[in-house]
Amino acid sequence: TGAIVFTLPAVSTARSGMFYDFFNAVNQNMTVNTTANEAITFNDVDADGVAFSTTSEKAGACVRAVCDGTSWLIMVMAEETQTMTVTT
Repeated sequence: TGAIVFTLPAVSTARSGMFYDFFNAVNQNMTVNTTANEAITFNDVDADGVAFSTTSEKAGACVRAVCDGTSWLIMVMAEETQTMTVTT
């Protein structure tokens, strides 16, 4: 019912292929973080995470984080335009 921050485990080759889906079912801020510079996402190859905090664009926000053994690949899974803030 309130803002939430998810933190992914550190990248390792043992986690290669592991993935998590994050879906925001409420109108609250949602952040998915990694260890510093371990994420690759829209327009950033060394991100720290992503956040959904834009008014009227939080509920229904969804991302998938996939470990490739060297990074977390964070992909937006939106049906409409949603503003995702990339943290570095």
